Amino acid sequence: MMGNLKQYQLPVKVGDCLDYLRSLQLQTILLELYGELFPIQWSHSTIPLFQQSHPTVYTDREIEFLQLLNTWFPIEYYEELETIEERYTEIYLYPQNISWWNQTFEELSQVEQFIISLLDWGYEREKWESVFGFSPNYTAKPEQLNWEKLERLCQTKKPPLQYFSNVISIIDHSSDCIWLDLTDESYESLAWSKENIIYLKSQWEKALELQQQMAEFSVWFETKVEHKKAALKLWNQSKK
Repeated sequence: MMGNLKQYQLPVKVGDCLDYLRSLQLQTILLELYGELFPIQWSHSTIPLFQQSHPTVYTDREIEFLQLLNTWFPIEYYEELETIEERYTEIYLYPQNISWWNQTFEELSQVEQFIISLLDWGYEREKWESVFGFSPNYTAKPEQLNWEKLERLCQTKKPPLQYFSNVISIIDHSSDCIWLDLTDESYESLAWSKENIIYLKSQWEKALELQQQMAEFSVWFETKVEHKKAALKLWNQSKK
C-alpha cells in the first residue's frame, strides 16, 4: 500500500519538481497517443488509468500502449518495460541491418560478399573463380553506373532477379528506409507524435518487404553460378 502511495507524493526540490513535471508530460503524451492510435483497445482496456503494478517508471496503461506499438515496429526497450527506471523522452531507433564493415568479411553471406565486391570493397577479380565460381571478363566500376538505369532494368526482370537493385541498396544502406539505413555508428530519434509513429510504421512495413526480397534473392543467387552471372550482367548493362 505504501509503495502505491509514494507515486502520489509531490516532490519538494526544484530538480525533482522538473523531473516530475517532465515525467507527467510524457505520461500524458503516451496516453493521448494510445487513445488516438488504438481507440478500440483503449475503450476496451480494463486497466485503471494510473495503475502501476511493476517497479518501473511506466504505468500499466502505458505499458499496454507500448506493447501494442511494438506490433507496429520494434520498441528498443520492449523487454525492459516492467523494470525500466528512466523514461525514454523520444522514440529511439536502432539498426535493423548489419554494418558489414564491422564484420569479418569471410563470415558475410555470398550475396553480401558479391555486392560489396562490385562496390570495390571486397574481393579482387582474380579471386572470383574460387569464391563465386566464375571469373568475369569485365565488371563496371560503381562510379560508371547509372543507378536509375539499373533500377529500370531490374523492373523488366522476374523476381527474384528483379530485387537486385533493392538488395544492393540494403547492403549499401541507401534504401531510403530509416530502419535499414541506420548503422552502428548512427542513431536516430523522433519526437513522440502521431505523425512520427505512422511514419515509422510505414517504414517498418517497407523494411519487412525489403528484407523478404533480400531473403528470396539470396536463396536464388546461391543456387547456381548462372544466377550470379545474370546479376553481374544487369550490373554491367547499367553502365552510363
